[in-house]
Amino acid sequence: MYILMIIMLIFSEEPSFAQNSGDIVLKSVWFYTARQLKNIKLDSLIYVVLLHVAHYNMVTTKDMYLQTNTLATLANAGPAVRDLHPIACQKLLNTLEKVNDRLDKIENPDGTVNHSSGALDVQLASDFINIILEVLNAIIVHNLSSNAALVYSLMHKKECIDRIRAKPQYRDVSENIGRVVEYFAERIERKSQAQHGSPLTSEAIQDVIKESINEWRSSVLKPSVDLKFSYEEGTHILIDAHLLILEREFSSSSSCVQKQAIRNSSFRVS
Repeated sequence: MYILMIIMLIFSEEPSFAQNSGDIVLKSVWFYTARQLKNIKLDSLIYVVLLHVAHYNMVTTKDMYLQTNTLATLANAGPAVRDLHPIACQKLLNTLEKVNDRLDKIENPDGTVNHSSGALDVQLASDFINIILEVLNAIIVHNLSSNAALVYSLMHKKECIDRIRAKPQYRDVSENIGRVVEYFAERIERKSQAQHGSPLTSEAIQDVIKESINEWRSSVLKPSVDLKFSYEEGTHILIDAHLLILEREFSSSSSCVQKQAIRNSSFRVS
């Protein structure tokens, strides 16, 4: 499994890999039995499989090295994702919700950990949420107009997004996600009011999203810099999850990332 994840990470370092995988359509996926996948692009399939691996690892084996490889690959692919398959979008938001619920159970409001859980459980869950938010932010910044299915999944999980945004540690990375949710929520509410307050069907909501997405202007988003991970041969020391949270510094003319060095590690943030 390590070798496969390392290979995926190395592939994801090249922007052309994510772009080309978005051009390959698979008519069926025989080996994935959790859901029936038909006419799915390779990049969407990669998201579905890696999210499954990351979540399974977090609740069972709890291997920090495996999770770091998996999440790093997802983060590298984020900026190039277009037309993410509805099932991949559902998997992304459903997994985020499950992990956030898990974190709420194992971590007390004062930041202490429940006696039945350990610091590693909190670290794995917090790191997972942070990277998935970074992935969502990258897709929103670069390709929101071509990801209507993702917008629909965001609206479907609006309550979860609101709960995550309320947590101070995720406030910055989730800001753009919140702006997108608020933008489409306003237009869905406007459509509902035009129908005398009647709730909209899922089909009607999708129609509103498709219409409104053409009017979306990325200029309302906060400037951000994408996370970029690369594999580096060397000693395989587990990365402290806190080092994956990059501090952003914005000047009046441009945005930049304060990069944190990860010494003697199998990864580096470039």
